[in-house]
Amino acid sequence: MTGTEGIDDTGDERGEWVSPIPHWSQDPFAGKTTLHGLASDEVRSAIHKYVRLGNAEQAVLAALEMARTDAEHEAEMWRRLQVLAAEDIGMGAP
Repeated sequence: MTGTEGIDDTGDERGEWVSPIPHWSQDPFAGKTTLHGLASDEVRSAIHKYVRLGNAEQAVLAALEMARTDAEHEAEMWRRLQVLAAEDIGMGAP
């Protein structure tokens, strides 16, 4: 017994380790732009940053930029807002 039984090695076909987190270049929003020509990944990041800074108006404007672009961007906006709610807001006071 080697102590590694039952552990997923996430290796590729050559047996080399493969990171479970995709490289930034595999981000589907890298290289895309929003309705007004802004970099999609930067607008997505801006939503998060504005919320953390407490700048609600800018956060809403960035979210609207994503939502108005197309259905794919809108879905990503909602996904990011769910992450924000879980990470930065939490359960709140009952």
